[in-house]
Amino acid sequence: MFLSSRCFPTMSKREKNFECTICEQRFTQKNSLKQHMMIHTGEKPFKCSICDKAFRHKNSLVIHFRIHTGKKPYQCNECKQSYADRCNLLKHVRTHTGEKPFECHICGLNFAISSNRNTHLLVHTKEKSHKCPFCGRLFARKQTAKVHASQRCAARNLHVAAKAETTEQFGCDKCGKSFRRKGRLNVHQRKHSGAKPHVCKFCEKLFRRMRRLKAHIVVHFFE
Repeated sequence: MFLSSRCFPTMSKREKNFECTICEQRFTQKNSLKQHMMIHTGEKPFKCSICDKAFRHKNSLVIHFRIHTGKKPYQCNECKQSYADRCNLLKHVRTHTGEKPFECHICGLNFAISSNRNTHLLVHTKEKSHKCPFCGRLFARKQTAKVHASQRCAARNLHVAAKAETTEQFGCDKCGKSFRRKGRLNVHQRKHSGAKPHVCKFCEKLFRRMRRLKAHIVVHFFE
């Protein structure tokens, strides 16, 4: 069964003779390079017959399919907790054994999970590669950038132009509801007209409110 470096640290000392022509990452096996190239091409040849979700690797499809079947064939001998993926079982077992096989090559700190080691490495490199699509601020972690963009930055940008409130009332001629700002009235009237003037430039989905569009756009930046 295919087990990635998420499960085990890379121990191979073999020469990496196969190089990606796009990002120059090198591999010891031609097949590994072929699988890697799918990241650049976006190719996902293995498709779920139930929900149509696609994957680059056949083993990923097999594991995904267990979501539909509920099958969890891998069980922990210590606490009997079950998992659909052997890799997740191995990570769980380390909570019992205390094993931490993933080492930071800079400071020597060890981690039980490779993703935690990779996040830790950012402390040393100071790399910030995840960008907010609204303000351009950079973040070290993808999840932090996503939360900032969807919960903070989008809302802040929405209300920048609406700081000054007036006491003048703008009434809806359809239902009589009143608003202190004409902009709010215009947005409200779209409920009656069905107008959705805000369009996503990535997928052309329409929205009645700019706030909804900005929250939606985040999905495309962090796919």
